[in-house]
Formats: sequence, structure tokens, C-alpha cells
Amino acid sequence: MRTPVQIIGLLVASLAANTDDPTAMAERLVAAPDRFEVVSVSVTEDSLAPGERYELVEATGPDLSGRARLRLRVRASDGSPVRETLATARGVVRGPALVARRALRRGSAVSSADLELRECDLTRATGTPLRDPDGLVDRVPLRTLGAGRCLTADLFGPAPVVHRGRPVELRYMTHGLTVVAAGTARADGAPGDLVPALNTSSGTLVTGRVTADGALVISRPNSAWRSQE
Repeated sequence: MRTPVQIIGLLVASLAANTDDPTAMAERLVAAPDRFEVVSVSVTEDSLAPGERYELVEATGPDLSGRARLRLRVRASDGSPVRETLATARGVVRGPALVARRALRRGSAVSSADLELRECDLTRATGTPLRDPDGLVDRVPLRTLGAGRCLTADLFGPAPVVHRGRPVELRYMTHGLTVVAAGTARADGAPGDLVPALNTSSGTLVTGRVTADGALVISRPNSAWRSQE
């Protein structure tokens, strides 16, 4: 969904408001339209002397458990640094994402009618939330996804152009020479995938890389494939 936010050095200019409030600092670790709803913040040294304030030095997270860590510098009323301390913020990451209105079967095309935009708990999401149906053009679920599932980019892949049990062209290639044979695919495959297939004439099982036009390319030495033509 997101790489851990890292604010290195004194990047407090981007957090100009409420720089002395660790809760506000933590909330700013997630960029819009997502947000980090902080439930609790614990500071190693949670008391400040009169005139002292916190300044953010470094922050990481929130992680998949909804926890963010902050390294804070305490400054005196005259701006001089006094000490450093640590804080841990716990909360929930929320934001808009496309949700499956029905079960989406593995490898099946997805239309805009299958989707709706909802507010989602994205704390444990490992991929980028999908917000626009156009992002799923020519992409299909890598596994069956249940209705109500918040959808992220890592759940989808290119649509297969080779299909299990269907005829496929086998292209044996070596030293600039290409020999074509008929075969039957043993698995689905998108361009770039390695897919097993049965050579129809020889009965030999081979493995080839899927091309954009739906063929399988098998690269082998002459001695390995001449008998399979």
C-alpha cells in the first residue's frame, strides 16, 4: 500500500503546525487521501518543563500493525536542544479504495459494475489501494477475491493470453532459427510467464515463455528440440 514514511533530519517545516504535538506529527505520516487515525501515543518522557516543546527528528511507519515510531528532540524555550526521546503512536490507516461488489473469480475480467468506491481500513494492506476502475484495464484477479474485499494493485496481474487446455503455437528458437509446432497449453499464462505445454506431434512436455501474441517460445540447443518438431 505504501512504503514506510521516513522523515530524516529536521524536516519539521512540512509539519509546521502543532510541531509540539506528537499526535499531530504521527497523523501527518500518511498522505491524503489516506489518513492515520491515531488511537494512542506513548512518549518515553511524557512531561515537559515550562516552555519546552517537542520537535520531530525522524519517523517511521505506520507499519502493518498500525504502529508508528517517532524520535523527538526536546527544545527549551530559547530554542536550544535539551534532550531526545522516543514516542510510539498506534492507530488505524483509513482511506478510499475500490471494493468488490461480488466475488471476483481468478483470471476473470473485471468491469466497473463489479466495483464501488468505499472507505476502507488499509492498515494491513500490502499493495497500493485501487481507486479508479481504469487501473484494472487488461488486468485480472490473481486469485478469487470475495465480495466486500478492499482491492489493492498487488491482487491483480496481466490478463492471460494462453489458456489451459487450448491450442498454442510452440516456437522452438536457437541460433536465430525458429521452428514452429502445434501444442496444448497446460496452464494459463500472461506475457512473460513460463507455461508448460504438450507438443501435439511428439507428445513431449515442454516449457515456454508466453509472448504478447499468445505463443510459447522454447529456447533449447538443436539436439534438444529437433526430435520434437
